[in-house]
Amino acid sequence: MQHLAGGQLLKANKVFEGVVKGIADIGFSNLAYTRGRFQEMEICDLPLGMPSGWVSTHVAEDFYRKYQPKEFNKAKILYFSACGPNLISTTEKPVYTLEDLKGQTLRATGRIADTAAALGATSRPMGIGETYESVKRNVISGVMLPLETMKGFRLGELLKYCTANWQVGNNTVRHSH
Repeated sequence: MQHLAGGQLLKANKVFEGVVKGIADIGFSNLAYTRGRFQEMEICDLPLGMPSGWVSTHVAEDFYRKYQPKEFNKAKILYFSACGPNLISTTEKPVYTLEDLKGQTLRATGRIADTAAALGATSRPMGIGETYESVKRNVISGVMLPLETMKGFRLGELLKYCTANWQVGNNTVRHSH
């Protein structure tokens, strides 16, 4: 078996369909990259106040087992996982109030984009692979991402401030199929 990582075979928003069509044997998808495709399961991507990836993973697994959304009928789901809450991290200005979000353009995908807009920021959907350069070149002024991306995607090198807003931070559900 050959392992092809991070968009080498299929773009992030095409992984599910690529597995269904037999282009790949197995895939790992992020609901936020296919907004509207998995509407029932996207309920788990709403800002539900989940404090950790551990909690949100269990919620996603339990939700799937209980409701068996038909939107996944074309594939065998192996498991769901979820990240910790998507927190607001910025480059130039800390966010203490909703007023501080005005004029901020944040990397926010899927249902997280709705939350960013509701809080007063402008959302800019993009894949995680584009995010570092977008912050570095000031295309965006910040992100709504979990803390683990600060190290894993080196965003901590560029982002100076983080608002610990886990109560309104969406969780991002991923699925392997």
